Amino acid sequence: FRGILDWQPTEDLRVVLRAQHLNGDQDVLSWKITPGLTNSPGNFGPLINYPSLAALQAAYGFKNLGHASDYEVSESDVPSKEHIEHTPISLNVDYDLGFATLTSVSGYLNVSQYLIYDNDATPAPILNEYDRSFAQQWSQEFRLTSPDEGRFKWIAGVFYMKEKIKADLDFDATAWLTTTADSPFAGLNTLGITRGTRTHLRTWAAFLHTTYDITPDLKLTAAARYTDERRRLDYN
Repeated sequence: FRGILDWQPTEDLRVVLRAQHLNGDQDVLSWKITPGLTNSPGNFGPLINYPSLAALQAAYGFKNLGHASDYEVSESDVPSKEHIEHTPISLNVDYDLGFATLTSVSGYLNVSQYLIYDNDATPAPILNEYDRSFAQQWSQEFRLTSPDEGRFKWIAGVFYMKEKIKADLDFDATAWLTTTADSPFAGLNTLGITRGTRTHLRTWAAFLHTTYDITPDLKLTAAARYTDERRRLDYN
C-alpha cells in the first residue's frame, strides 16, 4: 500500500506526506544435501548415528519422490518461511522565506522480520533456526536553500537521526542430545541455543554547500560537513 498527500495551502507553503506499508510472506531458499555418506570422520554429532543419507531419511520418514513428482523435493523438517513488514513514512515541508527556502524533512521507518530456516537441510532436527528482528528509525533534517538566481548559491542545514535494532536468533539442536551415551545434556528433552543483539544509534550533522559561477561555463564549488555518531551494541 502506498499513498501521497500533496497540500499547498498558500503560494509560499507546500506540504507532502508519503506513507507506505509492505506486508509479505515468502518461501526462502532451502539447502538440499548431495546424496552420499553422512557419517563424517570422528563423532560429528547426530550424523554419526546414520551410515548413509538413505538411513537418515528413513529414520525420519522422508520419502524422496524424485521424478515422480512435479514439485521440488525438500529435505527440511521445518518449512522455510519469511515474513516481513516494512513501513516508511516521510513528511516534507517547504516554506518560501524570500531570501531562502526553509525545508523540513521528517522520516520514520519501522521494519520487522520473522524467519524459519533449516540449516542442516535434512529431515532430522539437527539445527533449525528461528529469527526475529525489529528496527525503528526516526530522522529530522532542516535546510535553508538560496534562490536559484545570481552567481552565488548555497545550501545549509542540520540533520539528526535515532535508530534502534533488536535481533534474536534461536537455534533448535535437539538431535545433538542423542550423540553419545555420556552426553552432558542427558535427561533433557530439547536443546536450544539463543543469541540476541541490541543496537542503538544516535547521529547528528551540520553541512554547508556553496557554488559560485565564475563564468557561464566555469563554476567553483566548496562544501563542508561535520558528523557526530555514537553507536552502542549489546550482545547476549
